[in-house]
Amino acid sequence: MIKRPMIWILLSYLFGLYNAWTSKPFVFIFLFIILFYLMIYTFTFHLDNKIIIKQDGFLWIIPVFILLGFLLMGNSMSIDPVDVHIDNKEKCTVTGDIQMIVDKEWGMSIYLKNVSIILDDINNVFYCKSILVNTFEKENYRVKNSINIKGNISKTSKASNPGQFDPNLYYKSKKINYIVSAKKIDIINNKYSKIHSGLNIFKNYLSNTYNEILEPREAGILLAMLLGDKSLLDDEIQTLYQENGISHILAISGLHISLIALSLYKIFKKIKIPQSISIVITIFTLYLYALLTNFSISTSRALIMVSTLLLAKIFGKTYDILSSASFAGTLILINNPMEIFQAGFLLSFGAIYGIGLLFPAIDNLYKSKNKILQAIAINVSIQIMTLPVVLAFFFEIPTYSMFINLIIIPLMSLLVLFSLFAGVLGGIYAPIGVFVIGLSNYILKVFEILSKGASNLPNNIIVLGSKSAYKIIAYYMVILTFIYISNKYKKRVLLFLLPLAIIVLVYQPQNNLMEVTMLDVGQGDGIFIKSESDTIYFIDGGSSDVKNLGKNRISPFLKSKGIKEIDYAIISHLDYDHISGILEIISNPNRNSGIIIRNLILPQTSLVDKAYIEMVELAKSNGIEIGYIKSGDTIIDGDLRITCLHPSIGFNPGSRNSYSTVLKVIYKKFSLLLTGDLERDGEMIITENIIKEKPRKYTVLKVAHHGSKHSTYEDFLNVINPKISLISSSRFNSYGHPHEELLERLEKIGSKYKITYKSGAITILTNGIEVEVSEFNEIENIK
Repeated sequence: MIKRPMIWILLSYLFGLYNAWTSKPFVFIFLFIILFYLMIYTFTFHLDNKIIIKQDGFLWIIPVFILLGFLLMGNSMSIDPVDVHIDNKEKCTVTGDIQMIVDKEWGMSIYLKNVSIILDDINNVFYCKSILVNTFEKENYRVKNSINIKGNISKTSKASNPGQFDPNLYYKSKKINYIVSAKKIDIINNKYSKIHSGLNIFKNYLSNTYNEILEPREAGILLAMLLGDKSLLDDEIQTLYQENGISHILAISGLHISLIALSLYKIFKKIKIPQSISIVITIFTLYLYALLTNFSISTSRALIMVSTLLLAKIFGKTYDILSSASFAGTLILINNPMEIFQAGFLLSFGAIYGIGLLFPAIDNLYKSKNKILQAIAINVSIQIMTLPVVLAFFFEIPTYSMFINLIIIPLMSLLVLFSLFAGVLGGIYAPIGVFVIGLSNYILKVFEILSKGASNLPNNIIVLGSKSAYKIIAYYMVILTFIYISNKYKKRVLLFLLPLAIIVLVYQPQNNLMEVTMLDVGQGDGIFIKSESDTIYFIDGGSSDVKNLGKNRISPFLKSKGIKEIDYAIISHLDYDHISGILEIISNPNRNSGIIIRNLILPQTSLVDKAYIEMVELAKSNGIEIGYIKSGDTIIDGDLRITCLHPSIGFNPGSRNSYSTVLKVIYKKFSLLLTGDLERDGEMIITENIIKEKPRKYTVLKVAHHGSKHSTYEDFLNVINPKISLISSSRFNSYGHPHEELLERLEKIGSKYKITYKSGAITILTNGIEVEVSEFNEIENIK
């Protein structure tokens, strides 16, 4: 008899999802299902020693779930007809019914369903299932109101760099493909949901109470923790919790659901309400709480699992945590297959499988009844089971998180219960709420003290980078081997398999290739170079249209590669679109958890303005060594030579662009020319100097000034004659970069050009002879 059929049903559904995601043809699924049914039929009816018995009848529905997963994922990946008509931000009129309202610090996000879209330039009406509307208004809209919106519609953006958060996948997990920035909203139907309205009144009641009886900082934490409202959550606290591996407490989790269920069940039992009635009321209350907090993944999972546990009591069935989790996972993914790509889903279920699979295997080896040791074993099981997920999304692990969680998790029960009571009572009489909330306040202070203390310890964050699918599969194979063998043989020596699995996952052999990556930073520049000696260079790093570039693009990119330190940050010139991200990184006061810059290299120039002085002072105040570079200076790093060609001593620049640092990068037979925002005067000087020397055909040119027609002239191109030209610019910039005249010049000399807004990050790997160029995903070889 095959145990736990729900696990096999979930796996079959995941198999269907995978095949749709990887674009397998339907005929493949059809043939697989036919083959599967033939095998089941044979094993059931045509073998003397029957492998499949009557109790394994669920196997007959396995192909149904494979097909269901394939079809639902295919539907989630489908493109709406309106998609081809949306280029940038198109003016539109949108009508739909409000499904959910999320308060934001700047206004609110409104989720609409049953949506019709009319683009101003097209008379056709397009329909889609759902859409997100952002508005700066704080009006009293209600769920199920029908509204008419005038504004600008755009597609959800996709990640364009390694390590970058992918808004497109995130919004698909919310069933959203388009976002509307509202200019005007009119209610066209006042019909509303009384349940949602009542819950919203209660939510506002608790929110107002917490804001009245607590300081804003603590109130923001509780609102996030208990109501899922992060609009008032302090950024410093959110970062602090995340850095120390306790940000999970800021989300509605299974703990909240379990505490509410347990409390209600005990109250009903004490007042002798029949078990079946008390369970139904409890489940309905949990549903309302989930509705109140907008059904996060962890809330949905906990609601389904607790409901399964309670219903098992009614029907006299045993409860199995793994079967219940698999049932919950299947339901959630049927509702939206795209949830499989979200960290919240994978971490929530990874933790449960850690408790249900790995912990019993470890416990079998010790059989300890000590509660503290059991808590440690559970914590270790969760950490091990979720490690690949943490690295896949965050690229780093908080060193001391396990120890902090051992303290905070037991305190969470007290915090949640006392905070809920204080919220209810404080609205009736504030002094009572202040008294009851006192313990919660102290617990929050403990959390903050623990987190700050850990942040100040050495090596608070270990950056390991993202791991390949092969490593992750190998890791889980070793873990599953340990679970199977330890349950069978119960030998403590088998524990060596756990550290072995971690070594398999995190070990990174030396890569002797040189790597160059031009990041997609929008309208700006940011170039990463890693030498064969693993020295890290970063040339510029700024953008005029991407906010928080350091936090959202540069830092995730570096951490995804397991890099925490930039050895040399070289600035070509001090325009904001070349330094904004570097300024962010330098300004980060926590050198334990942020990216560290060891040396800042600036152009040696006579044009020292306010921006130049401020960067120097900022770097000095943060303990960064400062160097200056001029024509003729060379950095030697093994076979790598980085030589400055401009500006030279005595050069009198007319602008910042004019003194842009130009770097010649030579690695064996590979050559790269980096030109910043070089203007015509500097370009003429470099052209003359190259002609005087032995001219060489460059492998790669970083085109100056984002592809402006006012630089990179024909005489310059004829001298350097690059095989590949890289252009960094945003798609809809106000300058029209790259200019058509510039692109024609590149085509004329036969240089193959690539633009970041089309290619995303452009990565070059070379051993000094052969060159491999990848445009985020597609790879081509150039000899």
